[in-house]
Amino acid sequence: MAAAVAAAWMVVAGVVELTIGFRAGIAALRWAGLASCLLLIARLYLVDLASTPIFVRVVLLFVTGLILVGVGIGIIRLFGIARCILKMRGLITKSKS
Repeated sequence: MAAAVAAAWMVVAGVVELTIGFRAGIAALRWAGLASCLLLIARLYLVDLASTPIFVRVVLLFVTGLILVGVGIGIIRLFGIARCILKMRGLITKSKS
């Protein structure tokens, strides 16, 4: 049960902070969201899953990785982060309509 609560908090705290940080352009909120995700993942594996069987840990590591990859892809698609980075570096001069 504690593992499920930690996963839920990762989604609520970290992803919401990241989303609001990117939409509002607040760097401190983006860093806070990233730190929340990292702390909750560390807590999940170091505290909550310390006494679980190895198979459960492996499955949850895989699921957590898929969630993080999905969040990364979602952020890139929703907010065009890659395009913004390329614009800042001067590699894109025109924007698509």
